[in-house]
Amino acid sequence: MHISRHLTRFSRACGSAFAALLLMAAPAANASFSVDVHPAGAIPDLPDPAGRAGMAAGTVTESDGTQSIIAAGGANFPQAAPGASTPEERGPKAYHQDIFKLRNGQWSKVGTLPVPLGYAAFASVGKGLAVAGGHNAEGILKDALLIKADGSVEKLPPLPVPVTEAAFAAHGNKLFVIGGRDSDQPEAALNTIYMLDTTPDTAKMKWASLPPFPVRAASSPPPPSVTAPCSSQAAAPCPGMPPEKPPERTFPT
Repeated sequence: MHISRHLTRFSRACGSAFAALLLMAAPAANASFSVDVHPAGAIPDLPDPAGRAGMAAGTVTESDGTQSIIAAGGANFPQAAPGASTPEERGPKAYHQDIFKLRNGQWSKVGTLPVPLGYAAFASVGKGLAVAGGHNAEGILKDALLIKADGSVEKLPPLPVPVTEAAFAAHGNKLFVIGGRDSDQPEAALNTIYMLDTTPDTAKMKWASLPPFPVRAASSPPPPSVTAPCSSQAAAPCPGMPPEKPPERTFPT
């Protein structure tokens, strides 16, 4: 897997993170692809001076076979004072609907999401950029959608439950949504895995619930500890029983 140019900057807030997201959103684990994003090898800043977190981003294939980068949604604090460190200094958090595309070294707005959205699971698939879940000021979402190269949006079958801040991966045309948080217990980590195969027509797509991964959620009680039987010679003797004094050893002189 390679990218023909170095992805050096994305926005003032999240440069190196975006390059990592592109690698995570690759169409297949063993695929080889290239993106010629700028003659100078640098990505221009996103057209938002505040930068954005929680965007959905990945590569899409144009009609001529070349690839572009789509970046959509996200959140920020547009009224934050420089160096803000308190809620009062940051101001209200804003969620966005813009769909931007980087092509021929320039960002342009090519579409609008149905609702403001950030922190969704996403991956590049054959038909475009698949996006699922996430949240906005109204709460955690279960909507899923496909962003195409021209910026148009197609609705996909919704997730079985609302999920946000999930891990995600792609294998071929399949999007995997792993863990995250849901609306029932927003402070607890999930161990669920959902998979959507985007190969069929939209009407025939269906989310599959895969076996959960064996990781204890943050809110679950710890597993019972195993305690060795107590004795007078144990490192931790039984309550009320003094430890037994070890026998004296003599050495030849």
